[in-house]
Amino acid sequence: MTMETRIRDLITAVGTDYKTFRTWMFGSAAGTLAGLTTTDKTSLVHAINEVKASATGSPPDASTTVKGVGETSTDGEALAMSATDKFVTPSNLGAITNVNNGLAKLDASGKVASAQLPAFVDDVVEAANFAALPGTGEAGKIYTTLDNNKAFRWGGSAYVEISASPGTTDAVTEGSVNLYFTNGRADTRITALVGDTDADLVAAYDAAKA
Repeated sequence: MTMETRIRDLITAVGTDYKTFRTWMFGSAAGTLAGLTTTDKTSLVHAINEVKASATGSPPDASTTVKGVGETSTDGEALAMSATDKFVTPSNLGAITNVNNGLAKLDASGKVASAQLPAFVDDVVEAANFAALPGTGEAGKIYTTLDNNKAFRWGGSAYVEISASPGTTDAVTEGSVNLYFTNGRADTRITALVGDTDADLVAAYDAAKA
């Protein structure tokens, strides 16, 4: 093989490798920068530096619309519902559920749990009959049975009936003004008003026959 042939082969190899290098760098063997969306296209180094410069600095404000970029709300912002331009995550929802000024969570039956309701909402619990009352009651609640309209309270270990009336005056404590009738009280009161009846009648009889 002559020297000329060797030199030609070397030049051909160098040219082929150069074309391959340009394809790697620019995406085509032509070696142009037309496909780069940058302002300065004088060289690939300039383009890289331009992209690098635009990628530095502080992130954009949350109010700035940037495709593919979003900011997550803090739990406080989610609770206040003040960050209208931020994302709310499942973690945010968990933090604002069943808390003051937050959201009430539904139970397995799709209803608001009694713990999240004011006390007066479920102070009275209705049941079809006594057997249908909860096995264990709660203090501060009244339980009513619809079959006989009776009311009960939980006494700690059993239900205690709340009587609508005492049923007999024997169960009512006597007051200090409205006193109960007794024979002794009646006799004492009459004597105080008209005196000793027997003595007065004897005196009247004696006076009439004198």
